[in-house]
Amino acid sequence: MKDEVPCPESTITGENGELQTNPAATMWLRIDQLIFGWINSSLYDRPLSQVINSESSNDA
Repeated sequence: MKDEVPCPESTITGENGELQTNPAATMWLRIDQLIFGWINSSLYDRPLSQVINSESSNDA
């Protein structure tokens, strides 16, 4: 999809050279799960059964 926004890397190298959680990835995942919840709550039986096992809003 042309307008697709991939999830950022889950870890980044901090100023001290140590790996740390990437806040951009955390925010991306929260937003994705919110959108995914909206998709699921707007569907009824048959379409819901087709997306219920999706892991992200993009999969749904």
